[in-house]
Amino acid sequence: MRFLILALTFALSTPVWADDDFRLGSTLLLSVGESKAIVKPLTCRYANELQVKVEDQEARIESLKVFYRDGSSKTIKVNKNIAKNERSNWLKLDRRKCITKVQVEGYAKRKVAEVKVYGRRD
Repeated sequence: MRFLILALTFALSTPVWADDDFRLGSTLLLSVGESKAIVKPLTCRYANELQVKVEDQEARIESLKVFYRDGSSKTIKVNKNIAKNERSNWLKLDRRKCITKVQVEGYAKRKVAEVKVYGRRD
């Protein structure tokens, strides 16, 4: 019985490896002009790189403003149209810091687009 519980625990758990990517959160971009949408992770997460995935509709991503636990922030220019269900390239951050919030600036090409922000650490 103990072996079965142990086997199920390992089977259902997701190990964290050095190059794993993880979702910081998601938000919605509107089509009316440029909008700023906020992604707030449930907890402070460390990352060296960020990636954006657009779902539902094509969207134009202008920039990401990353806020850190120490109070500093960094703006990353993206300036790309991202098609439905596509991802951006990995966007490098200066160094690994704890991310508390990401502000996505851009707009959906039609109606509303869901934007997911992923992080990756080395």
